[in-house]
Amino acid sequence: MWLAPIPETLRPGLDVLFVGINPGVVSGVKQLHFGNPQNFFWPGLFQSGLIPEAIQPEDGHRLAAEWNMSIVNLVQRTTPSTSDLSRQEMRDAVPELCRKISANPPRVICFVGKGIYEIFVGSSKITLGLQDSMHR
Repeated sequence: MWLAPIPETLRPGLDVLFVGINPGVVSGVKQLHFGNPQNFFWPGLFQSGLIPEAIQPEDGHRLAAEWNMSIVNLVQRTTPSTSDLSRQEMRDAVPELCRKISANPPRVICFVGKGIYEIFVGSSKITLGLQDSMHR
């Protein structure tokens, strides 16, 4: 089943750019980032204090409009699971992600998970947490 890529809101100067691996089926069907109600992204965003109120995936457009944050995916292709992507497909998507980041530099890039950061930097020897710079 082919689904259109989820729209991205990118512009220079975002405070935070969240980078996910790829959309799941629920997200792809709904055309919403982290669209599955079981996903912890949206509650975690509120609980972290990054946004002042709890929102649902349907309110994701408010990230850019009200809080100067946005979401992109490394791979645009929707799959039932990230395990349906090959490591090569993910590695092949890194240059395009780098292009997007270079064209729209945010203040902070937040990789949503250790695995995606390992793919991005090309190493499993990473340190979690705030990095001094992008190691790419």
